[in-house]
Amino acid sequence: MPDDTMSIVAIHWKVKKGMEGDFEKKWKTVFKVKNREGLIGEFLSKVERRDASYPYITWPIACENLAHEEQCTHYINVGLWTSHERFVQEVGQFMKDERPPENFESAGPCPRC
Repeated sequence: MPDDTMSIVAIHWKVKKGMEGDFEKKWKTVFKVKNREGLIGEFLSKVERRDASYPYITWPIACENLAHEEQCTHYINVGLWTSHERFVQEVGQFMKDERPPENFESAGPCPRC
């Protein structure tokens, strides 16, 4: 991706019920972007359930196995970066499937959910 192309990154967090506070605290303190050069903006949103109160939610954000859905709370972290390279340097390099889950991340038959 060329350096002059903005990158929009969405990260889906699946958090164990009851551990939302632990996740939010770690997101604000430990997962903080150290070098914000190239970071245009970052937004963390708790995903609300799709029902009559939220008719504009157009896609499901849920566990692959819906039987596990009640065990986790979903968050979406959206980052706007001046380039894909800046995202990888500051955040992406730490995102690895083989890393062990954080204590607040849901685990079980549905991967990390």
